[in-house]
Amino acid sequence: MPRLKKRTLDNGLRIVMERDEYAQKSSFYVGIRVGSVDEDDNVSGISHFIEHLLFKSNKYRSAWEINRDMEYNGIDWDAYTTTSFTVVSETAIPSKISKAIDIAYQMIENNDYDSSEFENERNVVLSEINMYKNDFKQLMSDLSTQALFKDTPLEKPTEGRVEVISRVTKNEVEDFKSRFYVPNNMAIIITGNFNEERVMKKIERTFGKMKPKKVEHPNLFKIPIENKTDIQIRKIDNLKNGYLGISLKVPGFARDYKDAISLYLLEYILAGGFSSRLYQKLREERGIGYEINAIFENYGPVGRFFMYVEGLEKRRLDEALDVMLTEIEDIKNGNLKEDEFKGMKTLLLSRIYNKIDDINERASMFLFKEMGKYHEDYDPRKITRYIKDTKRNNVIDVVNKYFLDEYVITAVIPV
Repeated sequence: MPRLKKRTLDNGLRIVMERDEYAQKSSFYVGIRVGSVDEDDNVSGISHFIEHLLFKSNKYRSAWEINRDMEYNGIDWDAYTTTSFTVVSETAIPSKISKAIDIAYQMIENNDYDSSEFENERNVVLSEINMYKNDFKQLMSDLSTQALFKDTPLEKPTEGRVEVISRVTKNEVEDFKSRFYVPNNMAIIITGNFNEERVMKKIERTFGKMKPKKVEHPNLFKIPIENKTDIQIRKIDNLKNGYLGISLKVPGFARDYKDAISLYLLEYILAGGFSSRLYQKLREERGIGYEINAIFENYGPVGRFFMYVEGLEKRRLDEALDVMLTEIEDIKNGNLKEDEFKGMKTLLLSRIYNKIDDINERASMFLFKEMGKYHEDYDPRKITRYIKDTKRNNVIDVVNKYFLDEYVITAVIPV
């Protein structure tokens, strides 16, 4: 296992490096701890808007020059916004990582945008939000999140709201960015093949010049792991098939990573593959639905466990709901055979092994730790060991501990 090095600059910027001399490329990730949980209702979606603006003209390069210099130097890039942090990622051959750092710094440090580009990007973000409105699986999921986390910072949509993005001003966006895009609120991760000394000098000459500021975040540990029954149904004209979801609050990796690992395994037992319980009971035995899934989402201190079926007939809604709840009760009663448990554990481990050596995956897992998604005692490099150490009874125990017959049920169905 490559050696992990950590360093904190005088301005509070945290740097994590894991060098692999056999890798063909380098990954450079910057995480900024700001997302929808940090937004008031009057600026809902502003973090997502800023993510878009990062690739627009700044005082160093025009938007076209940013894209040209990335592509002509063979730098693959991406950016995304989550509930609690924003990520800029770059992957390059080792000789071009210095250029990648320069470009990332200029995008992040800049706080003055061209007015015409700002308005153009506003329209792009609004188009993205409106696109989600036509995604009925996303609507089902959003109804779940809003009901589960009502009156908490997690109820806000990451992409934002049309009415907010339509009126937010350039000054408001730039002021918000200046509050959170500061070094003591950021972490840099470098994985793959790179020269440690040169990379550190480049970071010190760029990100090391940024000035720290005091930053405050909502305390998501205050969100209780308590559930209550709620039913949210949306009826849509001209919809042919429906969507049904069951969800509940559970602990995230930052609160109890051992329970979180068990919930991760439960996800596979219920719907991790074609031999999984819900796939067999719904689709194979009854012909209900097309896509069947279970997802454990980790928000750090708290998480969401979400089971859903997509493409079912309206008349079979109650039948599908009964099947899903029955399978949960079955596991609660201890009906989880050792061969089923071991088989799904093997499947999960196999999929993790497929990607654990990827430099981007490794950069992401180190970044998630720095952004507060994992408990301080949790080592993301040991994920396979944690899974191997989890027993059948651990899964049964977490189902009995958290699945207490209080669920949020969401459905999007034809009129």
